[in-house]
Amino acid sequence: HGRNDTPVWQRIYWAVSIGLVSAILLTAGGLNALQTMTIASALPFAVILLLALVGLIKALRVEAHKKASLAMNSHPQPSDTDGGWKQRLSTIIQCPNEATANKFVAVTARSAMESVSAELALNQVESKIVGDVNKLTLHVDHGPEHSFVYGVKCAKHQQPNFTSEQDETNVDNSNEDYYRVEVHLAEGGQDYDIMGWSKQAVINDMIDHYQKHLHFLHLVR
Repeated sequence: HGRNDTPVWQRIYWAVSIGLVSAILLTAGGLNALQTMTIASALPFAVILLLALVGLIKALRVEAHKKASLAMNSHPQPSDTDGGWKQRLSTIIQCPNEATANKFVAVTARSAMESVSAELALNQVESKIVGDVNKLTLHVDHGPEHSFVYGVKCAKHQQPNFTSEQDETNVDNSNEDYYRVEVHLAEGGQDYDIMGWSKQAVINDMIDHYQKHLHFLHLVR
């Protein structure tokens, strides 16, 4: 079933089976019989490879459409209130510790996801929120088509040299690590930090990615 860590008995079974078949062919007809059997068994596998090639082309086509949808620029919207940018800048400079990042995920990010999920429900779109202390994901179901996934995850990084030490409640000076709250989509991590954003800013970011996802679904139809 696509697993790399197959059971030991299965590996033993195939090793013994291949060894027995090879031994019987060598005993019955020598090296020529073994070579003939190898070529004959490879022919059906060539058909399978051709089918896999068709699947690869389709997957690459979907990947190209996804890349095009992510590159689409939606109309800019205000992401914060007048004072929110100051809090966000302060959080970036101070390099938050794990507890602060987890609190942001549990409070701000979850509240933003719950608001978006409730609004989607009013528009007859199913969604669910899953996660734990340091990771939270919003899944929007689109039936047989690709689902929308927007997740936030606490990620540990090494502190830069310019780290401020003015706020002892947010900065962990016991080590050289700090935490970012990074966005993850179905395609993987997006390599940007939303730590310190307001609830409205997180909602706007989710809506922006959801709009790009709907554009992607339009392209693959």
